[in-house]
Amino acid sequence: MEKLKILADQLAKFVELASSKGKIESALYKINVDRIMARTSSGDGLNNVTYVSDIELDGSQYTFNGEEMLLPIKNNKMFMDILLDFGKQEVNISIVENYLVIETQNSKVELSLSAPEYIKSNVEKKPNLKYDSMVSIHSNIMKKVFKNMKRLDSTYIFLKVENGILSIITGDENLDKITEKIEVDLPDLNVKFGKLLQYAIDVLDGDLSVGIGNDYPMTINMESEGILATFYIIPCD
Repeated sequence: MEKLKILADQLAKFVELASSKGKIESALYKINVDRIMARTSSGDGLNNVTYVSDIELDGSQYTFNGEEMLLPIKNNKMFMDILLDFGKQEVNISIVENYLVIETQNSKVELSLSAPEYIKSNVEKKPNLKYDSMVSIHSNIMKKVFKNMKRLDSTYIFLKVENGILSIITGDENLDKITEKIEVDLPDLNVKFGKLLQYAIDVLDGDLSVGIGNDYPMTINMESEGILATFYIIPCD
């Protein structure tokens, strides 16, 4: 039987990034000796996905016995909260019949699993997107944008580059606006993103590598506690 041994708080962090702190309800996690992977997505429907996260944890961070394990989790928030209850303990994770079993010497949790085909997210190779240049932005700036969105109850974020200045504009047209400006080495562009950008912003931390372009998804790359995270946000029409 395949079995994963990992620090509970490390896996909780992984689930937090993959699900935007549990706001994305379900996910399919793929575990092998090399890495743990998750690809979650959200949008108005299966044919209108506007947000994707790709999360990877290198195999040096855990121990796995088996060929491959697929965890079709139907409630990420519950999964994350249970892992946090274990704290920094090492937990054993396995699948018994249709249950995900999380246990230590003194505690045992059994969570019913969904069928993989019913999980909207899938585990696939990352898109091969090329940008004119990647921009270094600290997460603090994006957090300010997040606060501005909530303060103004805005629907959109506008990103404009003119003469080497990136303006991140929060606020709806003809209404209140707040702008953050950054010097960048990018060609002029003008793109608009919706509220699902908050899914990424809510879990960002530290230095970020950001790719943007006209008619292109925004890409945000981040490394946190040994976890590599990439977020893709599709621009609005």
